[in-house]
Amino acid sequence: MPTRKAKPCANQSRMTVIQVALLQAQDPSVTCRHRGAPFVRAHGSTNLLGCYIEEVEYSHFEAGIARYREGRPERDTGYRLISDLNNLIHWAVKNGYRKKAFVSYKTPTQKCLDEGCLSREKLAQVVEAIDCWSQCRPEDRLILRGLASLGLRVDEAVCFSLERVNFKRWEYVQDDKSGHLRMIPIPLDMQVLLCKARQELESNETFKIDGRRLISAPALIKLVAEVGQSIDEQGLTPILLSRSFTFGR
Repeated sequence: MPTRKAKPCANQSRMTVIQVALLQAQDPSVTCRHRGAPFVRAHGSTNLLGCYIEEVEYSHFEAGIARYREGRPERDTGYRLISDLNNLIHWAVKNGYRKKAFVSYKTPTQKCLDEGCLSREKLAQVVEAIDCWSQCRPEDRLILRGLASLGLRVDEAVCFSLERVNFKRWEYVQDDKSGHLRMIPIPLDMQVLLCKARQELESNETFKIDGRRLISAPALIKLVAEVGQSIDEQGLTPILLSRSFTFGR
C-alpha cells in the first residue's frame, strides 16, 4: 500500500508550527511517538504554535527547559516537549518547510544542571572579549569561537577546519560521535571572522586551518583562562564554554 507524504506548499517558509505539526501528523514514516508533535500542540505556548517554522530558535525551547529543570513529574513533560520540537523542526527541514539548518537542543544531564553554565549575558561577554583580544592568533580566535559560538567539543575545536565550513549556507559540518553529521548554523558575527580567515588562507601560505590539531589541550586551557581573567570570570574552562553554548540558553 503506498504511503502518504505531505506535499510542500508554495509558500513553505510562511507556515506556522501548528500547520507543520498537522502536516507531519499525516506522514506515516514518522514514529507514532512524535507524529503530529503531540506535546508541542498540548503544552506549547500560543507564541510558539503561531510562530513561523522558519523563525523558530532556541529561545522557543524555554518552556520545555523550565519544566525539565523542575524535576519530576514536570521533567518528563519538559523532555517530551523538547524532543517533539526537535523532531518537528528536523522534519520541516527535510521536507522543505524550513530552509535554515538546525541543531537539536540537547537536554542537560544532571551533572550539567549541578555544575551550572554561563548565563547568556556572560557568554556574550566572553565572545566580545575573544573578538577584541588583540594578542590572539587568528586560528586561536576561531578555536575559541568554535567553543563559545558553535558548541564544539574540545577535541573538535582544536582541529577546527575551514574545509568544514559551507560558505553558501553558512553551516559548520562536524562529524558526531555516532558517525552522523551535524550541520551547525554559524552566527553572523562569526561569519565575518571566517571570511577574513579564508582571505588570509589564500594570501598567506603559512596560514593553515585544515583540520590538523592547531593547539594542545594544556595551551587551550591556558588560553581560555586568560580570556576569563580579562572579564573577571575565574574558573573559565574550554568545557564550560562549550557546555554553556549547548545547555545555557
